[in-house]
Amino acid sequence: GGMLALSPLSGENLSFGEEGFPLMDLHVHLAQDHSIKDVMDIAKIANVQFGIVDHPGYNINNDSSLKNFIESLKPYPVYIGLQPMTIGWSKSFSPALLSQLDYVLMDAQTIPVGNGYGETLRIWNFDTYVDDTNKFMEVYMAHTPHEKFINMAKAQGLKFTFGSDTRDNKTGRLDFCKSIAKKCNLTKDDFFVPKRILKIS
Repeated sequence: GGMLALSPLSGENLSFGEEGFPLMDLHVHLAQDHSIKDVMDIAKIANVQFGIVDHPGYNINNDSSLKNFIESLKPYPVYIGLQPMTIGWSKSFSPALLSQLDYVLMDAQTIPVGNGYGETLRIWNFDTYVDDTNKFMEVYMAHTPHEKFINMAKAQGLKFTFGSDTRDNKTGRLDFCKSIAKKCNLTKDDFFVPKRILKIS
C-alpha cells in the first residue's frame, strides 16, 4: 500500500476564495481531449491551482514510466500525484522515485474481501457482481463524505483537499467542495497543501 504524508499549509502564489479555502483541485486527470494546456487555460481563468494524477498499473507500471510521467509535468505549475486503485501498488516503484511525487491519492474503489467470498471487489468494473444492489449502495453511500464523516475526520486531526475527479472542462469546479467545507466550518488550517512551491509566471 501507500502512505500520504501531510504537510502544514504552505506555498506562495496560493489563492484563497472568499470562504478562505485554498483554491486547489488536486484530483485532475489528463485525457486525449483534455491536455495540460487545457488545464493551464482553466487555471488562469478560474484562479485555481491544479494537481495532476494518473493510475499506477496501467500506463505507469515501473520506474521508467513513472519518471516519464513526472518529467512530462515538471515544466508546468502543477502538483504531481498518483491515484492508486489497488493495494500493493507501490511495490512496482523505487522509494526514491515515489518521493518525487507531491502526494498520493488512494482510491477506495477496490475492496479486499468485498463480496463475502474472499474476492477483491472492484466496484468500477461493469462485470462486478453484487448480490444485493440496494444494500451495497446503502453501505457505499454511508461512507461518502458527508458532514458527520468530515467532522469526525476533522476531530481526529486529518487534513482535507478539494478534487473534481475530472478529465474535461469541468476541471476546477469546486462548488460542492466549498459548500460542504463551509457547512463543516473548515478553515484554511484544515487543508493539506503539498510542500513544493509552484512557480507561476
